[in-house]
Amino acid sequence: MYFYLSPNCKFDKHSLATVFEPNSAVVGDFNSKSRLWGCSFSDTRGKIIEEILSLKDKNFCCINNGQATYAHYDGTQSRLDLSLVCRKLAAKCNWSICNNTMGSDHNPTNIHWEPHGEPKFNLSKADWSNFKERCRSYVTASNVDAVDVNEHGDRLTADIINSVKDSIPQSGPRSNKHHSRPLAVLERSLQEGSG
Repeated sequence: MYFYLSPNCKFDKHSLATVFEPNSAVVGDFNSKSRLWGCSFSDTRGKIIEEILSLKDKNFCCINNGQATYAHYDGTQSRLDLSLVCRKLAAKCNWSICNNTMGSDHNPTNIHWEPHGEPKFNLSKADWSNFKERCRSYVTASNVDAVDVNEHGDRLTADIINSVKDSIPQSGPRSNKHHSRPLAVLERSLQEGSG
């Protein structure tokens, strides 16, 4: 569903929550700000949307990656266009902006959906000795040494992911969920741990 909230529109949590239906996405110009989607602060509208996303019966999340979606006349940028997706679908979505505004002051956004998900790692067949050895060979001071902490974290994460790829067999996306884990989840866990 596409949604537009005029800057002058008054709304409350309960009225806005009615548009969030199971197994769906709500996208559009919400004219709201929140740290959740990359703004430097959260305004009243943003806080209302944050509250809706936290409702257990709604189970939605924001898949924006922090990129600006709106260019002001003075050149500053904002994040006003949101893609709010039910958690069941969000794990299969990648969000990005298009750099061609086609004359608009908003960047078009793109949600790429992978219906079958990503390949899984079969942890029950992992070669943990090889993983340990690969980590020792990949993760060295010279491989991950960087002045910038973000670059250091990216290098460390990449080295650990390479160790995983060399040591844990992948299966198709329909593998047994109890013995496998998507690469994106593993990468996210590693990145959160490094930064």
